[in-house]
Amino acid sequence: NYIRVLGYNNIGKNYLSMIKKDVNIYTNIKNNLTKSLDIELRVSNILDLIYQTDYFKYEQKGPIEK
Repeated sequence: NYIRVLGYNNIGKNYLSMIKKDVNIYTNIKNNLTKSLDIELRVSNILDLIYQTDYFKYEQKGPIEK
């Protein structure tokens, strides 16, 4: 029921504009938006701990535009 955007180009940007009335689009997520996103946040944090990365921090800055 939602799309979490991590990055896009001009084609993707046009597509997201076309579907934004039909689906929730999240570019930055935080706690307590939906139960699904709360779980996704936790999983992202756990993966960063396991792989010793900072990807979640970069995801929170917003989508990458190419």
